[in-house]
Amino acid sequence: MSLTLPPAGLGVLPRSPLELVVCQVRHDHRPVDAAVALALRDVLGEPEGMFTRIEQVQIYTQTLVAAPVSMAPGSQEVAHGWHFKSSDGAWTAAVLPDQFSLETTRYTNWDDFRRWFEKLAAGVESVAPPTMEQRLGLRYLDRLRDLGVSAPAGWGRWIHSAMLGPPLHEVLGEAVKQLRQEVELDLGGEERCTLRHGVVSDPSAAPGQEALYLLDFDLFRQQASKFTSAGVVAGAQNFHEKADALFRQIITPELLHYLQGNDNV
Repeated sequence: MSLTLPPAGLGVLPRSPLELVVCQVRHDHRPVDAAVALALRDVLGEPEGMFTRIEQVQIYTQTLVAAPVSMAPGSQEVAHGWHFKSSDGAWTAAVLPDQFSLETTRYTNWDDFRRWFEKLAAGVESVAPPTMEQRLGLRYLDRLRDLGVSAPAGWGRWIHSAMLGPPLHEVLGEAVKQLRQEVELDLGGEERCTLRHGVVSDPSAAPGQEALYLLDFDLFRQQASKFTSAGVVAGAQNFHEKADALFRQIITPELLHYLQGNDNV
């Protein structure tokens, strides 16, 4: 059964809690040598010049051999890939033999992120094209803080009660110090979302602000299909819209009002 999500209509949130956004494509294995890295630098570097640093990375793969009573070490393979980084380190485009990704810790809006992901996907397609898409994923990591919450139950004002569970229990709630849950959502077809969420303590926070709430959305499709840059960009756009809709279902109207920049909450 396909999940029907009302459109979120979030727009740009002046008090956005986003800490990390990652879009990753896994595909069939092919080499990415220095010539590929230089060609991709030209694609990514013009005309804006965002990714000014190139770093080679190594990926180690260990093969295990089944023995009668244990798993014995087998061979180890080393593959090489590349990270393209912005000067401030807030943006990274990774191009590895079996995947490529774009991530940022300084997300401003989806249009900007999509523009760079589209440039990366088109560049990969032009200089080192994969044959098969195996997994497309879009991840949003939110950290809600500075909302005057000192204990898990205090998030009842900001997070939908159906998500909180134990902290709202009339007897056990006061004893809950941390809460971590994982929810698997069927978004229809081959699309899924793994939602990891809960309350964690931050001892370094100001008094009365110690309880933080994490929302970690991983939307993905895992299937074998022909790779095209247009296909993965369209898939990422779809996941972005669904991630916004999921976020809207989890937070309260009061929290949305606050994130939109309103102070009278």
